[in-house]
Amino acid sequence: MVITILDSGYSGNAYEKVIGGVSIEEKDGKILYKNEYLDTSGHGTAVTDLLLSQCEDDVKVYVIRILDGEERCSSVVLLNAFLFILEKVECDLIHISAGVESLYEIVELKNVISKLYDKKIYVVAAYANNGSVSYPAAFDNVVGIDMGSRYIKKNQYEYVEGSIINFRTSSNCFRVNWNGRQMILNGSSFSSTLISAKVAQIISKYKIRDISVIMDMLKGEACYVHEYHYFPRLTSAEEIVRQMNKAIVVPFNKEMFQIAGNEELCDFEVVGYYSFKYDMSIGKKICQVLKYSTNEKKVCSIETINWEGDFDTVILGHCNEIEYTIQKDITAEILNQANRHNKRVYSLANITKYIKDYPECAVRMAFPYVDISCIPQNRFGKLRKTSKPLIAVCGTSSRQGKFHVQLELRRRFLSDGYQVFQISSEPTGYLFGMDYVYPIGYESTVYLSEQDAVLTLNDQLGRADNSNVDLILVGSQSGTIIYGYEDDYFNVVAYSGNKLEKLKIHKREIANCVLKSAYVKTDDFCSFRIKQAARVEIDYKFILQILEDYYYEKTSYDDIIHEYGMSIWNVMIDCLDFLIKKNQYEKEDIDLRLFRMIWEHKKIMCDRIRLLSQYVFFDEKILRELIEIEQHAYTAFQLIFKYTIDKKHSFALLLKVKKIYEELLSKEKELYPEIISIYKKRVDWL
Repeated sequence: MVITILDSGYSGNAYEKVIGGVSIEEKDGKILYKNEYLDTSGHGTAVTDLLLSQCEDDVKVYVIRILDGEERCSSVVLLNAFLFILEKVECDLIHISAGVESLYEIVELKNVISKLYDKKIYVVAAYANNGSVSYPAAFDNVVGIDMGSRYIKKNQYEYVEGSIINFRTSSNCFRVNWNGRQMILNGSSFSSTLISAKVAQIISKYKIRDISVIMDMLKGEACYVHEYHYFPRLTSAEEIVRQMNKAIVVPFNKEMFQIAGNEELCDFEVVGYYSFKYDMSIGKKICQVLKYSTNEKKVCSIETINWEGDFDTVILGHCNEIEYTIQKDITAEILNQANRHNKRVYSLANITKYIKDYPECAVRMAFPYVDISCIPQNRFGKLRKTSKPLIAVCGTSSRQGKFHVQLELRRRFLSDGYQVFQISSEPTGYLFGMDYVYPIGYESTVYLSEQDAVLTLNDQLGRADNSNVDLILVGSQSGTIIYGYEDDYFNVVAYSGNKLEKLKIHKREIANCVLKSAYVKTDDFCSFRIKQAARVEIDYKFILQILEDYYYEKTSYDDIIHEYGMSIWNVMIDCLDFLIKKNQYEKEDIDLRLFRMIWEHKKIMCDRIRLLSQYVFFDEKILRELIEIEQHAYTAFQLIFKYTIDKKHSFALLLKVKKIYEELLSKEKELYPEIISIYKKRVDWL
């Protein structure tokens, strides 16, 4: 049984176990190989001795020194080390307690490791200790080891399902031989040797070389299994686009202008544009409406659609504003016609409630959305660093043509032969062949918390990094950057009292707030610092009381509160009614904090149920609906924010917020009795 160890070399006392070795280094752009492998730092000796102490006597090691005296390794050296093993070394297993967090040669390295995998030479690799995703540990064909809790004993490990991480080992300290001295150290470099030793034992003792069997045996011995949970999804919007040949576009509005002006970027033919009879663009050529376009197609009335015509898909935009105006459910009518004539539908808006009405054709209707099923599971907070060049298009307002710039960049890069990975924040992204859509714009269909959003988007950047692309293009919505800065000050927008103001924050104030230990407040900036590793006892009965108080609109405290719980919705709706009537004649200041408070409350409720779901089984549908409520509350807050800074002071924004609040009130009235009922049955047990 031979294990190849890639590290800083070896200078220990077990030379009888070492059958050979080599050092690989990069110098002046060249790769040098030397027939010596003395340890340059002590790390390799510590790892090798610890591994051998857990193996059977018949285990031998081959040493490859890839780390320099400061325990660093370039990606080029790492790639050439695995190439050297593939071509020159006869071994049964590879152990590496090192890696890189980003590398340009990621595809090449992955291919070399896949060839080793096919030869049944498996790689066991430790992750970086700083919480980032590192390679080769993150590759599919590598057994990746992460350092877990100190509550895991040194001879125990946890098995992880459905993740780039395969095992979690102890974070306790190990006594290791470091350059002839006994030292007490911890880290995944040392704890990962347990897994390599166990894999070596299975291969040597039981003569098993099938990695799936080996992993099943290790799973059976794990002290804990982090399970993978399957979340069902609706029909993929990408699948609808793949099947699309000829499509019509309804209605002809701002979000559809990009399709009309960039048809050549679509892999399907647009055979018609249709809009409502109130639209002034009906009867005009698109090039007359969009001065930058050369599209000669005419915009027709929706009433003239020939549903027996030669098209297979309807691209359906947002219709809620016109529906509110004419008090008619146009979306339902279009979907009904599409269903009757076996047409597919790619919707930019959430059409879940309509899909339920047509279960037999659910596979033909889709909209891009991101929810709990998209979150990479069992990552334990690990994030990727990308090695590919990334261009981000951001802006401060909604009329800067950010998506137009993204499409123009896509057109030029593709025409020049570049391979592009693109993430779109517009729901039309898939129609232009983009790789991922994260629709956070108008009527957002992203139903994630802020933390989960980071994990999900970072995972997509990792997907780009692992593919053979030249660069990454991303875009965001308006208001995502500060409007300027000076040498010592940041210019930001914030509110003081009920009014928005432009503030200057000195860098020193930010630094002071971060460094101090408690709550700090200045005129312009405030910060909290939370002590890490704090142990918090959870009172489950108290949480039940909070949920009941909220639903039944009562308070268990002595404080006198005029309105409480769900009754707040009606108060806010009445307030909006008042503002809508008054705004038709004059501008009225709005306290943004009231609307932010509503959103913050929904975030807290989501966090409570997410916490409880670890102990009480809640249907995934409940979690998804709570996240959706929180997301819509955030949308309402953003609309109010826009209203306060919009020079036109359009009361249509207030109408949208009122409609959102009315829908959220209705949803909560249906949802909370179910939550309370499920939780109440188990609270005594908890």
